[in-house]
Amino acid sequence: MIQGYVNILELEMTRRCNSNCLHCMRGKAQNVDMSQETISNIFQKDNYKIVGIGKMILTGGEVFLNKEGMLYLLNYVLENHISIENLVIITNSLNYNEEIINLLKKLAETGTNIALNSYVDQFHKDVPFSNLAKFKELPFYTYQKSMLLENDIIALGKAAENNIGNILKADLIKNKFANVSPHVSIDWISKYFISFKSLYVTANGNFGSKPTDASWDMIDSKYYLNINENSLFTNCEFGEVFQMLLLNYQQIASEFSLPEELLQDLEIANQEGNLELFVSNLTDNKLAEYFSIKSLERKLK
Repeated sequence: MIQGYVNILELEMTRRCNSNCLHCMRGKAQNVDMSQETISNIFQKDNYKIVGIGKMILTGGEVFLNKEGMLYLLNYVLENHISIENLVIITNSLNYNEEIINLLKKLAETGTNIALNSYVDQFHKDVPFSNLAKFKELPFYTYQKSMLLENDIIALGKAAENNIGNILKADLIKNKFANVSPHVSIDWISKYFISFKSLYVTANGNFGSKPTDASWDMIDSKYYLNINENSLFTNCEFGEVFQMLLLNYQQIASEFSLPEELLQDLEIANQEGNLELFVSNLTDNKLAEYFSIKSLERKLK
């Protein structure tokens, strides 16, 4: 089974929320939690297993409302010895759960740099003193209270419905989101190792490349592949790192496994003196031909 690394893994743990903020760019809360099945399939499926993560981000909704999902995720990571360099969790601090906190402490002991962040503004409910006192005892907790200016609010989701926020910023987000891939970008693949550039998984299990800040409606309109039904390699894309490494195909050929046809074409381009041009013209569709799904699946066995 091939081992995998994800540079940025963002998990939408739940769409439930207990704040009901008027300015929320996500939209109205939904009664949807990320399931244990989804969590398991993110880390191990289709002949691969994720063993390392550069940065894992847990968002919502309010992540602590999906207690069972959080406990399952953290236990899964600890029991399977998955290396996580950085873990970022966004919370409104309205829920304090001792079981979740204890697992976060255990994860911190393994070397993971944890940032449990709470940003409170005029739209959020006040944090109960008893909760805040417990959270502030944690070395990895950050509490920041500030006043949001109208210009800082993005007019998406509930903010748009309530005529709050900066429309220009919302347009910039929409333009950026138009270029977000509904598929997964691969930085590199070999006989033994695969590196994913980034992976975003919604509470209902849909996945794609990491989005810009967007509303749930926007995300759901684009992310139609589901981790419980589809392979991560369905219509996968190849990132810039992959193309840069191809320029050194001669040095890495012994370590990394490339399709024979691709190697031959690289060698021909190199001999003709146009290797850089050939690699720069390798579109995702062309690379997908070299790395057909069937070929890729055989390589992973």
